[in-house]
Amino acid sequence: MTEQEGLLETTAAFTGPRPHRFPFGENEDHPECVALKAALRREIERLCDNGFTRFLTGAANGVDAWCALIVLDLIEQGRPIELIAIVPFRDQDEKWSAEQKERYQTILGGCSDVQTLSEHFYDGCYKVRNQYMIEHAKYLLAVQDHINRPNSGTRQTISMAKKNGNTIIYA
Repeated sequence: MTEQEGLLETTAAFTGPRPHRFPFGENEDHPECVALKAALRREIERLCDNGFTRFLTGAANGVDAWCALIVLDLIEQGRPIELIAIVPFRDQDEKWSAEQKERYQTILGGCSDVQTLSEHFYDGCYKVRNQYMIEHAKYLLAVQDHINRPNSGTRQTISMAKKNGNTIIYA
């Protein structure tokens, strides 16, 4: 097994909708959001307990950010893991609220590496980011929203993962 293959075996990526796709929206204190975050934490801890040491996040609002913050909390608690941000384009957070920007900067600041794939936004940059994560991880922790949208980024990422042979874990 090559070093790259070894890294793939211990790397998981995250995918899921932005907050507005959930019934609770931006209300992270809503019981459904609290329960979802708890489920994500259980899955990430289980992955850590099973030898996963690298986690990839697109660092977008919603599931990406929630998972990233969980990983950062586990790192702070002493888990020997790392978080890597795969950013589709520089200044991804340019149009976000001040609170969202602060969270984003916290996530990037806690990462062991930040891969910025493009200097500027372009049509398809999120798909390129998602493909990059799929190709650099063996596992995908996925959350689907309650609306069955065939062209959503989450759905496209899950489809890419299936084609690539990734193991998909649904939270």
